[in-house]
Amino acid sequence: MSGTRFGGEAFFFRKRFFCHFHPTRDYLFLETFVWNNVEAVVSEVPGTIPHPEYGGYGWVRLPIDSEDAVSKGRQLIETTYGILRTTRRVSIAKEDFRLETLGLLGTRLPEIRVRVKESKKRKQLVLEARGVSDSEKADDLLDKATRILKGPRRISVSKRIN
Repeated sequence: MSGTRFGGEAFFFRKRFFCHFHPTRDYLFLETFVWNNVEAVVSEVPGTIPHPEYGGYGWVRLPIDSEDAVSKGRQLIETTYGILRTTRRVSIAKEDFRLETLGLLGTRLPEIRVRVKESKKRKQLVLEARGVSDSEKADDLLDKATRILKGPRRISVSKRIN
């Protein structure tokens, strides 16, 4: 899916913004979101740099200034897509978060690496299917991990009454 962001064409994966072209007076930049993989992507795709303002948040930038840069841009998008297909963020209310659940996840799905970040009211968990190159298998593993972390879906009171 495509749209616009920051004055340029933008692209989305599962309705989430992950990549855009950023035109300036002198350059056209391709900027992509790569989670915590900035250094790896910078090493893998020549010419790519951490975003000057948002590199610490997971963004990288590639100037598109030649035919060679267009080829590198394609490589950057493919690399980013691979990361997106194997990474997912899950948000859980602090009161619903259990350390035992993380242990269970580690036992049942050792392929899933979890990083936990705290915000004021929630735990943000970044799940990564390590070493899984098959997108469908990664989706399946990430779905299972999400179900383990969030537990069985609760039925709202209004749905039980009806």
